[in-house]
Amino acid sequence: MSYLEREAEYFRIVGDLLENPYVLELKKFLHHLDSTRFDHCLNVSRASFSAAKILGLNPNACARAGLLHDLFFYDYAASGFASEHIYIHPVEALANARKVTELTECEEEIILRHMWPTCDGVPKHPETYLVSFVDKYCATAEGMTCVWLRCVGAWKRFVPTVASVRK
Repeated sequence: MSYLEREAEYFRIVGDLLENPYVLELKKFLHHLDSTRFDHCLNVSRASFSAAKILGLNPNACARAGLLHDLFFYDYAASGFASEHIYIHPVEALANARKVTELTECEEEIILRHMWPTCDGVPKHPETYLVSFVDKYCATAEGMTCVWLRCVGAWKRFVPTVASVRK
């Protein structure tokens, strides 16, 4: 399957969600330093979809649940219950996802248990483990990209360029 065919398949699976105003609201919330919650969910969805195809798992469930796994609308850092956030937000995301679309049992489990192993219960579906791992990978990559860019920006302000030294 070519890249374009895979992209077309992905957008057939999640197209309705990408046009949903409720899902698009995630663009208003910062998540993992400088990315938006929408960007993070899209990253998790796309990577989970691709990995599921390679591993012979359910790419539809991974793509759709990956896009909805952080469907909550509060700023957890300013919420006053940041320490409980890892337990609260999957429950809220699942309730919100049910308002947006019909979910399979696998998709519900992915959303509810994507914080595994910190959440209650052991996942039954391999897709849940996959999305959980991809979520952690994407969160780390997004955070490190932000830190790296800030470090490079700070470095450039304090280190003279080669051109300015030669003058």
